[in-house]
Amino acid sequence: MSDPNQPQPQNPNAAQPDGGAAPPPPPAPTPNFQPAGPVPPPPAPPAPGYANAPAGALPPPPAGYAAPGAVPPPPAGYAAVGTVPPPPPAKKKGNGLAVASLVLGIIGVIFSFTPSAPLSIILGILALIFGIITLTRKPAKRTIPLTGTILGGVALLFGIIFASIYASHGANTASNLPASSPESSSAAQPSQSAAPKPAPTKATVNPNAAYDTTYGTFAPVNQTGTGDSVIALPAGAKAAIVTASHQGASNFSLNVLDASNQPTGDLLVNTIGNYSGVTAYGMNAIGNAGVNLQVKADGAWNITISPISAAPDLALPGGATGDQVYKYSGAAGNWAFANQGQGNFAVIQYGGAIPNLAVNTIGAYSGKVPMFAGPTVVVVKSDGAWTVAAG
Repeated sequence: MSDPNQPQPQNPNAAQPDGGAAPPPPPAPTPNFQPAGPVPPPPAPPAPGYANAPAGALPPPPAGYAAPGAVPPPPAGYAAVGTVPPPPPAKKKGNGLAVASLVLGIIGVIFSFTPSAPLSIILGILALIFGIITLTRKPAKRTIPLTGTILGGVALLFGIIFASIYASHGANTASNLPASSPESSSAAQPSQSAAPKPAPTKATVNPNAAYDTTYGTFAPVNQTGTGDSVIALPAGAKAAIVTASHQGASNFSLNVLDASNQPTGDLLVNTIGNYSGVTAYGMNAIGNAGVNLQVKADGAWNITISPISAAPDLALPGGATGDQVYKYSGAAGNWAFANQGQGNFAVIQYGGAIPNLAVNTIGAYSGKVPMFAGPTVVVVKSDGAWTVAAG
């Protein structure tokens, strides 16, 4: 039983005695406690320009710096990484062949007038090849290769001419030396008896034997006349000396012809007016052997044809006036020449492997040149007085 003195719980759903609404429930009690720890501050605002960046993204680099992982640009003057550098500029083709053509052409022309004329043929061919190759490349400057090409052609032409002249009458004199006497060899054998034997006689050596064997010998031929004429040369003679004089006012020339009346290349004399001198034919002829001597003159002339062995021996020191021909049988040496003429002055020595063009100039001359050993023939061409002496 309940105590009537204790208050009874009331049923909210029970009807009130007066039939009115039920009162509201009491408010919930407020908890009385402190938080477990301090409250963290609110997050900082995002960096400018990076407000919408996702979580965990890196901020942008400062101004002037590349992004992380990016390759910095190359310094000024350098190509970017991975870029293939451009090929070096093509080297401009030089003018080496043009210069070579010019140099070879000059040397070839110089050598073409000397006993080294065969070398000038080779130099001339090389100069032509180098010059033509350079010209086909159409260089900006054509002067050097064009000059080299022209000089190469001149060297080739003159080289062929003078090489033929020098080689046509190269005499091999070794085979012309006199053989030893059989008497001298027998004298070396021991005596077989006590009786004394007479002393062997020495063989007489002909100083002109080498010249007669090489060039031939014959009786001298003399003819005189006036005006143009043709003189038959001695048969069988390979070479000879011609002593000529002329008294006239116009052209006087002596030209050697072959059997077909074609020039052999021996133009012995070609002058104006009076003439007196000694020349030689058959020493430097390019063509066939000489058969006739063509004379062109406007006055009286006198011509004597003699064998080479009839030429006088060259004396050192010595000298003469005008054209002369000499024999020389001495040793090799250096000779000093001097000339006082105004025209061509030439000294040619025949008898070696090739002729020795010792001097070839115009006008006055003074110099020293090498000469080889005899037996040789020395031909001097001059229109004035000249001298020679051993140097």
